[in-house]
Amino acid sequence: PIRLDSAHECVRYLQATSPTLAALVSQMPIDNQRKAWEKVEAALTKYEHNGGFEVEHRVIVAGGSAT
Repeated sequence: PIRLDSAHECVRYLQATSPTLAALVSQMPIDNQRKAWEKVEAALTKYEHNGGFEVEHRVIVAGGSAT
């Protein structure tokens, strides 16, 4: 699980660690980027409990090589 102080902190975490999500949002006009992140944060608030934020988190790692 990921444990953070708040949904707001989780959004900052996503912005810093998810290049795919960041690239998707960065293609939007600035006002829409802000609104998109606000909607993500609002959706994540349901995982705030007892003064903190916690959600199950899975990372899929894949690798390959050309032969």
